[in-house]
Amino acid sequence: MFHFLKYITSVLRGKSYYGDFIKTLIIGFMCYIIGFAIVVLQIIVSMTMSMDVDGIAMFYYLILMPIVLLPIMVVYFVSLVIIRFFFKSH
Repeated sequence: MFHFLKYITSVLRGKSYYGDFIKTLIIGFMCYIIGFAIVVLQIIVSMTMSMDVDGIAMFYYLILMPIVLLPIMVVYFVSLVIIRFFFKSH
């Protein structure tokens, strides 16, 4: 388990502040795309079950998900910056 956590930590950390920022953007964009795919799949499945579904769920996702995702990305990036600042490896 420790090796897995060490691997995940090394994958999610960049080599510099700029690398941390780019990885934060990539992870946020991937989460947004995966969530969008899940919403679209749920709409397609519910439409095949002859339920009356509007595209309002997709609209809400497109509008509200960035409002949730952006603060999470900021907290993640700030935590990476703090970790890099206080735990410098010389």
